[in-house]
Amino acid sequence: MTGVTEHDHPDEADSDTGAPGLRRRGLPIAALVPLSAVTWWVVGFLPWLLSGTAGSDRPGRGGGHPGVLPVPLTVEELGSLVEGAAFGGLLAGALGLLARSAPRGQVTAATFSGTVLAAVTTGAVSTMTLLRGGGVAAEGAVLGMVCLVGAFCTVVGWAVGAAVMLGRPGVSAALAVSAGLGGAWLVGVLLHILPVGPYDLAWVTPVRSWSVAAVLTMALIVLGGRPVRRLLLWPLLILIPWLIESGLTAVQYLVRSLTTGSAGVPGLPEALDASIEVFWLASAPDMRPVLPWVVAIVVGAVGAVLRLPRAAGPDGADEEHRVRTERRPVRTSASVVEEEER
Repeated sequence: MTGVTEHDHPDEADSDTGAPGLRRRGLPIAALVPLSAVTWWVVGFLPWLLSGTAGSDRPGRGGGHPGVLPVPLTVEELGSLVEGAAFGGLLAGALGLLARSAPRGQVTAATFSGTVLAAVTTGAVSTMTLLRGGGVAAEGAVLGMVCLVGAFCTVVGWAVGAAVMLGRPGVSAALAVSAGLGGAWLVGVLLHILPVGPYDLAWVTPVRSWSVAAVLTMALIVLGGRPVRRLLLWPLLILIPWLIESGLTAVQYLVRSLTTGSAGVPGLPEALDASIEVFWLASAPDMRPVLPWVVAIVVGAVGAVLRLPRAAGPDGADEEHRVRTERRPVRTSASVVEEEER
């Protein structure tokens, strides 16, 4: 029996990936390299770039940085680094959907190359700026630790984003992670583009909570409930953004512990222990609005039910299902879902 490529059944492949709006013939692979580089830096670190701090001589605990600081490689801005590197990496990895008709290995290599290119370039510029400024921020151990954190978050974020090419489970996982990261990112952007004062921040918690809930709802709908074993992944999808938000809170506490400058500041081991305790405290249900999460689960369940396929007719064990299970699609980023169903 001759193999069937993904070009012969564009509608099915589109529906399996959970992104029906994308065309079958997407961007050339070479375009993914610069696009993923720009996405990682400009989109991921948009709150940092909008703040104006990237190009200012802002004095800090480790001294000022006389020059451009494309990415925040300082302890004071560790939270911005973690959030931007992870979220930017996720978005860069997900750009593989724009070239789904190309071989999956080439697509992932292109997005990874662009992400690494942006991280190395901006990281090198920031490092040279900090070394010229001197102070604690220029110490080898401190700068090396911050760079390691940024690299780790970038790679993990990219890997999660690249999982979108594995089909609906991958797309839903990426959406769940982006829900946890995107809420803080959205608030960071809005704080710098809206004319709000330092005491007019009552909107921050509702906007962050409901934006997380909206993306989580999409993740649940995309995952769906067929086959039934996918329902086992629902608690995990819900838990992912919940714990990510707690983790971001713990990182902010760690930053405050390390940069207060008082004589009683704990060392790094003690600060890490305290941050872990803050993480578990922040994970308690009474530490955040629960209503958006309940709404997300309910709406996600309704949407998943509405997406269930209608029952097969009397003729059959479904000829369409039989044909699909006999296909041998080529190994591309668009056909991996068909292999999963077999």
